[in-house]
Amino acid sequence: MNLSALVVALLVSFGAISSAYADERDDATEEATTIVKLLGAKKYREVWEQHAGTIFMKYGTEESFVAYHTMGRVQLAEQTHTQVVAVDASNYDPGTQFSGKIYAVTFLNQYGSTKLYERVVVFLDGSSFKLGGYFVAPVPTQ
Repeated sequence: MNLSALVVALLVSFGAISSAYADERDDATEEATTIVKLLGAKKYREVWEQHAGTIFMKYGTEESFVAYHTMGRVQLAEQTHTQVVAVDASNYDPGTQFSGKIYAVTFLNQYGSTKLYERVVVFLDGSSFKLGGYFVAPVPTQ
């Protein structure tokens, strides 16, 4: 194989890998967006029943998840805006010892006058991404 054929073969392979990575990233971001919108709509049981991953379920119960979010989000108005601000990929989570495809999607969300950063971590659980972690912090005031 000559050098130009090798370069073309490598570029084609890289394009296929990049496309697969982009599709996977899009799938992870879509699942995280669904989760954050359901949380914003206060549909906590739906998040647990349809979107929580096996790893996430090992560390709590449906009732504790619903209670945590009900109490923690009681003062929030309706979610009026959501925007993805970062998507980070990893293959290992030291907290759970999980090795596999992991994406952390960070959102800037608005609830009435309150702005929050919310990070939804999704793991590839079987053939689809599922909730593996959730973190929230207020946006600092200027």
